[in-house]
Amino acid sequence: MTDKKEEEAKALLDRLGTERKELEAKLDDVQKETHDAIVDVLMARTLGPSEVARRVQYDRQHVARIAKKAGVPPLREATVVSRAKASVPKEPRAAVTPPRQQVTQAIPEPLDLSGISPEVADLSAPRVRELAASAENREPKWVAEIREEHPGADGLRLCYLIVDTGFRMGRKPPELADRPSTEKEATG
Repeated sequence: MTDKKEEEAKALLDRLGTERKELEAKLDDVQKETHDAIVDVLMARTLGPSEVARRVQYDRQHVARIAKKAGVPPLREATVVSRAKASVPKEPRAAVTPPRQQVTQAIPEPLDLSGISPEVADLSAPRVRELAASAENREPKWVAEIREEHPGADGLRLCYLIVDTGFRMGRKPPELADRPSTEKEATG
């Protein structure tokens, strides 16, 4: 008797598994046909996205995703506000700290400006970055040589090295052009 029940159970599960696969295949076909119809209706502007969503019993956002993926143009042009929102990345919100909890931040290491002329060392970090970027645009090979000479330098230190090398070669930024070089003062 056990063998008979076992065979019946296997036959039942096999039949149901086969039916499930057939229904899934049919569901995939119906879903593809529905998506194609949604795209056709929205492209023809016969119905709006909300009406389409109600008819096919999909979420409105899902209909919008189907339309966007298929390249359906929006019903109306983007507004100035929506364009501005799209172009400005959202800033992450600061974590709220519970009361009496101390928030600590890493203290940045002081920048090593050894070997940098005092005139260049007195320039602000943003100005040094700007000058280094300008030098790299004008003289990429020259800047590449500086990078090779100072493989351990990175970030702001490298920018100071680039500007200082240019300064020593006589390429002075406008704010330093009227100042005499300390090297010339020391030798002359």
